[in-house]
Amino acid sequence: IKQIPCKIGAIKGNLIQLQTNLDPSAEYTLALNKGAITDKTGEEADSMSIAFKTTEPEDYASLVLKLQLPKKENYIVQLLNPEGKLVAEQYTELSIASSVEKSISFKNLVPGNYFVKIIEDENKNKKWDTGAILDKKQPEVIYFNQVPIKLLANWDSESEWIVK
Repeated sequence: IKQIPCKIGAIKGNLIQLQTNLDPSAEYTLALNKGAITDKTGEEADSMSIAFKTTEPEDYASLVLKLQLPKKENYIVQLLNPEGKLVAEQYTELSIASSVEKSISFKNLVPGNYFVKIIEDENKNKKWDTGAILDKKQPEVIYFNQVPIKLLANWDSESEWIVK
C-alpha cells in the first residue's frame, strides 16, 4: 500500500479538510487508526477506512461574472446553489479611481444551477451587517439575481449582470 503524506487543514463541525496532492481519476483509501479522532468528551473513535475516487478537472465548470455595480463601493459576491447555500464567495473593492465594472472568476464548480447574491459592504468588514434601530442605521444592501446560471462540466461560462 502506497502512503501519501497529507496535512489536516480546516476543521468545521464534522468536516475535516485534508491538504494533499491526489491524481485525477484515481482510487484511494483514507485509513484512520483507533484514537485518531476524538469527540468533545474525549471518546476515541475506532479505526476506520474510507474508500473514494477522485474526479477529472473536466468534471467541473468555471464561471466568469461580468458585473456592472451600482456604485464605487466594496462588495461581497456570493455564489449560491438552488437551496440558497453558499458555494463560493469573493470580496471586491472598488476605489474612487476604478470602474464600476468588475469581472470575478469562480473555478472548480460542480455543474448545475447557481444564483448570485451581492452584499454592499459599506463598513468594509467583509460581512453583512444588520441595521441598528437605536442608531437609525439601515442594514447593508443586498442584491439578488433571481435568474439561475446553468454551468456545464468542462465549460468556461460567462454571465453578465447589471446590478440595480
